[in-house]
Amino acid sequence: MLRDWDLQSTLLRRTLQAGARHIAAEGTVAILDKESDLSELERRIVAGADDGGGGWVDRALAPIERFATAALMSGPVSPHLLGFAAALLTLLGAISFYLGWYGIGLAKLIAATPLDGIAARLARLRMQSGVRQSWWSYLIPLFAGAALVLLAYGLMPAHGWGMGLLAFVTLAFLVALAVETEGRKLRGAVLLAERKGMIWLMLPFALLGLWNAGLAFLFAYAALSFFWAQQQVHGAPSAPHQD
Repeated sequence: MLRDWDLQSTLLRRTLQAGARHIAAEGTVAILDKESDLSELERRIVAGADDGGGGWVDRALAPIERFATAALMSGPVSPHLLGFAAALLTLLGAISFYLGWYGIGLAKLIAATPLDGIAARLARLRMQSGVRQSWWSYLIPLFAGAALVLLAYGLMPAHGWGMGLLAFVTLAFLVALAVETEGRKLRGAVLLAERKGMIWLMLPFALLGLWNAGLAFLFAYAALSFFWAQQQVHGAPSAPHQD
């Protein structure tokens, strides 16, 4: 009838008359009856941005990342801006280690740990694929490795050249671990050594002033993670005993 026209109904009718192909919707379909339903829908959308991957720190930080993602998803902040902030904070942490400001350096590294996760969630919500292959995703681990080496360098005058050796061998184990685990699902993978977990594990040693002990612990953690992954990948099952 005249004066009863509305845009949605007209678009739907014209689309059907034009022979549009019916495609089943993927995922959850929501019908909102009132404005208060919107908050629940937003919560479900943010929860659906989880990829279920990452280590134990990623899972521990998930509630913080979901809250931040919900606050940012309707704003102008881009995933790449968050990734840049994570890379910048990690670089500043490495510089702080070089200057001997160990506590400040670790605080910056810890502050950077949730940012790339928030960036990835925000990118999935906005259907921006490939964010994990952005330039900053390569700089973050590079700067984190430099921070480890610079920390060891600062500890060498008091604890000897072994600190430097520990740092480089730790990085070698992490690179080898990444090669072994790439594209594979391993038992206990969530507990294996990775950048974020190693940063947070340094916190109790930093609070006690035991930076050298923390560096040794990270070395042991990386080594055990590598040998566990290697055993999972290359360990041959024992042959059945034959009489």
